[in-house]
This record gives sequence, structure tokens and C-alpha cells, in this order.
Amino acid sequence: MHTMGNSKLKIFRELNNYTQQYVADILGINQNTYSRLEHNPTKLTAEQAEKLSELYDIGIADLLSNDSAIIFSNTNSTIDKNGYFAGSYEAQKESFEREIQTIKEVLGREIKSLKEEIEYLRLQNSQLIELLKK
Repeated sequence: MHTMGNSKLKIFRELNNYTQQYVADILGINQNTYSRLEHNPTKLTAEQAEKLSELYDIGIADLLSNDSAIIFSNTNSTIDKNGYFAGSYEAQKESFEREIQTIKEVLGREIKSLKEEIEYLRLQNSQLIELLKK
């Protein structure tokens, strides 16, 4: 398997948020051995390739091919030929909009709290001025 940038093994592992140790445990090998497999996937045994294809729910041919990794998820995201994550514009836009809404809500609560504090301080200030006048 020829690789450019990240190997397919690393891409699939990272897409699934698996650690090298987790995948190594599934394969029955240690983490260092798995790390070497990510860098040189031609050393995979047939049994390891089968386990990985089951783990990632892809065909063994897709796992071992020299083709670029193209992965479709429920957000229409892909991994390009260089191993970079390229989510769809709409999915990214929706994610940013949710983050912006959350930030607005947090800032809105903070602004409300600060306005209440200012009003309280104004009231105290007025009371102190009245006391000084007497």
C-alpha cells in the first residue's frame, strides 16, 4: 500500500476517535507494533486486515488499495487524497452557527448579570449620596 501523508490506517483510526492502543488491542499486538503498521501498512497480515476492515466497516480491498481514502459520514464529510478532513460547507456552517448561538446565549446572560450589578451599584450610590446630604 502506497501512502501519501497519513496512511489510511491512521485516517480511519482518527475518524473513529480510536487510540493506537485500542486498535492494537483489537489486533492482539502492542501499541508500538501497531504504530509501525500505520507507517508501513504493507506489513499487515491477512487476519489483521480482516479485523481492521470489520472494525472500520469497509472492504479489505478498500483498506489495502493504493487509492485515496474517501470516506462519507452522516455529515457528508470526506478525507481527501492527502489525508485532510474536508467536511461539507453546510455541515461546517451549521456547526459554526450552533457555536455562535451558544456564545450569544452565554454573553447575553453575562450582560444581563452585569446590568443588574450596575443597577444595584447605582442604587447604593444614590443611598450614600442621600446619607452624605444629611
